[in-house]
Formats: sequence, C-alpha cells, structure tokens
Amino acid sequence: MVLALAAASAAGARAAVVEDVVARVNGHTLLLSEYRKNLKAALEGFQKNMPGVLKENGAVDEIRKKVVDQMVDDELLAQEAEKQKIRIYQRELEKGVEEVSERSFRDDEAKGRKRTDAEMQAALAEALKKEGLSEEQFRERIRRQLLMRKVIEEQVRSKLKEPEDKRAQDAFERLKKTVAEDPAVLKGALPEALKGLPEEEAQAYAGFAQELRNAHAERVRVEHILLKVPAGAPLIEKNKVMARAQALRKRLDGGEDFEELAQKESEDVESAPRGGDLGTIL
Repeated sequence: MVLALAAASAAGARAAVVEDVVARVNGHTLLLSEYRKNLKAALEGFQKNMPGVLKENGAVDEIRKKVVDQMVDDELLAQEAEKQKIRIYQRELEKGVEEVSERSFRDDEAKGRKRTDAEMQAALAEALKKEGLSEEQFRERIRRQLLMRKVIEEQVRSKLKEPEDKRAQDAFERLKKTVAEDPAVLKGALPEALKGLPEEEAQAYAGFAQELRNAHAERVRVEHILLKVPAGAPLIEKNKVMARAQALRKRLDGGEDFEELAQKESEDVESAPRGGDLGTIL
C-alpha cells in the first residue's frame, strides 16, 4: 500500500494526504476508499446469503484478495474499452440505471410488496447516501459496468464457435431441433429430439429451448425522428422541412447515433427524450 503526499504550495507551507492507493493498473490508481466500499458490499452480501462462509478459516482474507483482484480486472476491462473506443450511449445508460433500480429497489421485502416509482427512487437515494455516493457517481459506476460488459461480449463473440466435443455437439444439435419445433403443434408432448432422454433432462432441454424462443421472438423496435409541418403550410415551408429531413438522413448515414440525434432534433416531445423510441411491436 502506497501513501501519497503532495505539497500544498511552492513554499511548502503545508502538506496534505491525497489518499492511500491499493494498486496501480497501467498507471491508474485504485483507491483505498473504493476498495473499502467494495469489500463492505461483498461482506454484507455473504452475511445475507451465505453467513456460514464468513466463519470458515481464512475466508475473510480470501474475500479481501478477491475484491482487489476484481477491481484490477474491472480496471483492465475499462482501459480496454477506452482503447477500443467503445461507447455507452445515453439511452443505454438510462436503461442500465433503470435495470439496477428495478432489480435492487423495486421489492420492499420488509412490507412484502412492490414499491411505487417514487418509493423506489427514494430507496435508491437512501442507499446512495449510506454508501457515500452522489447520483452522478452512481451513474458513472453503471456506465463503467456497461462498458465492461461490452468488452466481454466482444471478446466472447470473437472466440465463439460451435462445440467440437462429440457429446457437446450432440447436445447442441438436440437443442437446435427442440427450438425449431412449434410448441403449439406439440400441445404439451415432448419434441422428437428429446424422446428417450431421462424425464428431468428432457424437461431441462424443453425449458431452455422455450427461454431461447422467448428471447429471440420476432419483435420490431420502432424509433423515429419527427419533423412537423404545420397544417396548410406553404410549399416553401414544406421544402424547408424536407431539406432538414434529408440533412438528418445524411448525418445518420455518416455514422451519427440515431438515439442522440433524435434527442436533439425530434419534435415529438414524448419519444425524443427516449431517443425516438416508440417501443416494440410483434
């Protein structure tokens, strides 16, 4: 652990402790304060879900080491994201914040009910206050997590290939055939590809196949950028709007992000803040 000191003035009138550093990753420092927050969260998680683990000899020391290792891994992923120029768009960030809020604060376990939106936001604010985080710091944490997820997805996608092992290949083919069969036609019967398997294994295949169908059901997400033309507008006014639409199309073709452009340019007051998102249709 390194203790960093910095002179407060050229005359050396006083000195101030910058902060303890847990580790340095390619020149970037991992601070003790962040480590303490992460360790506290990890210990509280074990205490809530697996309290027996904390009683095992050397368990807490191992958790401390894992927390540091995770911080280093996260920083390396964040640096890789920066190297690859991976971006998190505003819409992705808002969705990430919403997912975390829903997952962590929607359920009021003490009262056995769902919180309203206002109550959920209040619970989130209270949690951030206890953790010593501002809303901006919380959003930055979510942004980093999304960046790291994108890096991992890119790494996995580049290495992904069909399994070569005979047993794995057979399972892969069985799952593909199961997904392809129409549940409505089967009416509760087992798909042909699962016949002969032990019941528990067959049900596991069938359940996973249904999850894949649900995840890849044909849906269309509709987004738009609305430019309004007043009723009875003269031709010159219509031409101006058309020229503006063509200019926006050119910017999109040039690589600008649709959601960001919709937020700035769309005249639909309801969908513009969502990046022009009108939802999904089947």
